[in-house]
Amino acid sequence: VPIPAVLNIVSQNNLKLRITDNNGEFVTPTGAAIAAAIKTSDRLPSEFKVLKTGYGAGKRTYKLPSILRSLEIEYESDSQKDCIYRLETDIDDSTGEDLGYVMEKLYSAGAREVHFMPIFMKKNRPAVELIVICDEEKISTMENLIFEHTTSIGIRKQAMERTVLRRYMDTINTSYGVLEVKTVVLPNGKVRKYPEYESLKKLAEDNGVTLREIKDSIVFNN
Repeated sequence: VPIPAVLNIVSQNNLKLRITDNNGEFVTPTGAAIAAAIKTSDRLPSEFKVLKTGYGAGKRTYKLPSILRSLEIEYESDSQKDCIYRLETDIDDSTGEDLGYVMEKLYSAGAREVHFMPIFMKKNRPAVELIVICDEEKISTMENLIFEHTTSIGIRKQAMERTVLRRYMDTINTSYGVLEVKTVVLPNGKVRKYPEYESLKKLAEDNGVTLREIKDSIVFNN
């Protein structure tokens, strides 16, 4: 348990299994095949309406009742609204080494995004605009790091609303090994999968191949 037929179905369709303390067969080949055929996601949407409910009772006796419940649900969108903050400052007298170092510090402290934009300042000085995206509770930490590690004497900040798609990490089996992928659910219910770079890089190094060779071998079952 799980029997070979179940293992073949779940491995080919990226279905997740969970070991329980109960002895017995909880996933049959038929059940696994149905799940593989109708599955759209590993998780429920954050908000939904229950349209119908169905129950089925099995004949086997376990520690728990042998009952399966199914729900037909309806949801409008898997996107969520939240608020993040944008911090920005213009710098014309810090070295590239200083700026690269502060970027590392900001990411290590919890910044969501850090990037530089080339600009021109007073007296035609080429400079950079340092932009940091972070959560509200990280603002003070980000500002302290910028002031400490750059020549900035002032930081602008603004709250920004954003729409975020539901996403979660998953794994798939490839001919080169297990690869981590990011799964994103679009508002229309469609699913997109993206290889996680660090996992992709490790497989490439372990197998002595290029990133492109691994990407070309990937087959996503949405």
